[in-house]
Amino acid sequence: MSDSGPGALRSWLALLRGNLVPLRGQQADHYRAAAKHLFGLDIELSSFHVDRMGFSPELAQHHGNDYLGFGRANRFAIIVSPRQREARLLRPTFSFDPRLLAEAHTANERLVARLAPREALFGELEDDVDFLREPSDLLLVGRATLSLASFNGSLADIDRLTQLSDDLGEADNLLRDDYVNEMLALLERLGEAYVPGLRTAPVCVSAESFACELFGGAYVLRSADASGRRTLLIHGEGGTVTNSGNLTLVSKDSPSLPDVLHERGYVSYLAEAEVLQRRLRQLEDDLLVSQDVPLIPLDPVLRKKELVAREGALPSWYWELRELLKQSAVGNADPEEATESLSSEAKLRVASPCRQGAAVGHLLAELDPSDYARLFRYNAPKLLREFATYPQPKQELLVAQVTLDWGGLTTRSG
Repeated sequence: MSDSGPGALRSWLALLRGNLVPLRGQQADHYRAAAKHLFGLDIELSSFHVDRMGFSPELAQHHGNDYLGFGRANRFAIIVSPRQREARLLRPTFSFDPRLLAEAHTANERLVARLAPREALFGELEDDVDFLREPSDLLLVGRATLSLASFNGSLADIDRLTQLSDDLGEADNLLRDDYVNEMLALLERLGEAYVPGLRTAPVCVSAESFACELFGGAYVLRSADASGRRTLLIHGEGGTVTNSGNLTLVSKDSPSLPDVLHERGYVSYLAEAEVLQRRLRQLEDDLLVSQDVPLIPLDPVLRKKELVAREGALPSWYWELRELLKQSAVGNADPEEATESLSSEAKLRVASPCRQGAAVGHLLAELDPSDYARLFRYNAPKLLREFATYPQPKQELLVAQVTLDWGGLTTRSG
């Protein structure tokens, strides 16, 4: 495969950690002041790292993973460095969070560059919902917005000065002492932080369909067709599908879930030989590493020997996919017909997102975590949280599969 061993593992883990921004000195002071102002936190660490949102894994060890907010529905970003724009988001609550924060950093790039050396910027990731007490509350989420404010009020001063400058030529404003004096006072207070035309840029992203890490993992998928607007809410266990008008509730362990997704046009089933061979190989490798067989390096003959010795441990849906591969080899594997009789477990292994990719891909990655490349694409934070707990054979396999699938590790998600 590709380069492997401890060096590759360290490089891969460093990439997955997401270029976290180290804070110390004045930047750390600004962050501590904002955290104290917003959440009443007393941060004693003199240096720590933050991600795109301002989340710090070191601070989370002391204050819990939800310290950047109060309540499930009230989440804040703290920005103290322009470099946070390039950092990965470590613990997104919603699948639209990475896009919302990326757009906020881009839209306010000049503002952050000017103000971050002076004070912290912060803003709430607002989804128009004050309480998230149960999964059905997620149905109220339809968009997300982020507007930045500054700890010492510089942003408000900039917006006020920009407005005064825009209106300077109107009526007799230029001749009014109070008007001009207010502008001069603002200029003196802002100093070099002010640039003509600089102002805050609120951002808003659609949340039509999304994945959510709350409630053990929940998903809202919305679509419109000839019968009207239809919504899927997927969460929990129980093996059930419940229809209530235009709302369908599906538990994540329901055997009908793959077909519901397929019928609504969210996934397609791939029965091509190349796809099946890849999935079978992934499942074989996953079995071997789960039994502490080091695959890298492993001679192909020895690999086959180890696999044959564990034939009885392969799941039933492995043999379903193998039978499908036989049909594909003789040209009989029409995807729609060939997959119709598969079990739900086998269908999950050949399902691919074809609409609302971020949310659906996240769901498939949760239901079938053996496809490490898909897990890396749609839920890299999960890999970050769990990678260190994997035995080394599984770590090496994960790195090799992701590297092979992506043609290298230059592509980042989230």
